[in-house]
Amino acid sequence: MLRFWFDGNVDGEMVHPVDGKTYSRYLVWHPRDHIEQRTVSPGRGGGQEGAKWFINEFFLSKKTEGWVRGDDAKEWSDQLFTKVVLTVQKLDASGLSLAFQLPGIGAKPVSLTHEWSTTPEGAALVSTMYIGVPNGDDPATKALNSIAKSIFACGGDAEAAARAWQLHCLEEMGNTKFFLPQLYASLVAGDTAGSVGASIPAQ
Repeated sequence: MLRFWFDGNVDGEMVHPVDGKTYSRYLVWHPRDHIEQRTVSPGRGGGQEGAKWFINEFFLSKKTEGWVRGDDAKEWSDQLFTKVVLTVQKLDASGLSLAFQLPGIGAKPVSLTHEWSTTPEGAALVSTMYIGVPNGDDPATKALNSIAKSIFACGGDAEAAARAWQLHCLEEMGNTKFFLPQLYASLVAGDTAGSVGASIPAQ
């Protein structure tokens, strides 16, 4: 089911049953931290591999009621956030691999891999993020890694930013159980609005 989610189904909207309003699926996925997502270019042969996704999200937003369209930019000036284009390197039954195109850097020195499997208790997920190029000891690679860490951390502490991302990831992937099974069923049934429930703690 996670493959279904990432196979073009993060795009689009759904009707929230609590207030009857329509929200982007990306916002339902993590109501507090997510802002915007879209497919910039499709993958090869109609699949997702090679596709480019734009994402804009925060890591542990301090605004507990969530982001609101029309917020003044200064309200988010002290936040950890990412606004990048991701390249899908792999999507199959076993997982998803992404490479990050960081602003101002031609290379893709940040990568993220989700590996999933089925267990008797449900889906098991292992997520790994590399910030910088592993095992790079030459001066050029060290310089690239230093820049990558600074951009990822919005100029702050890369270790703290990585920990914030880790918790953000736990929250968003844990939240899928509240809406993904119902969304899958509604799309298979032809209800493209996808009226489902979703819940995640604000703090």
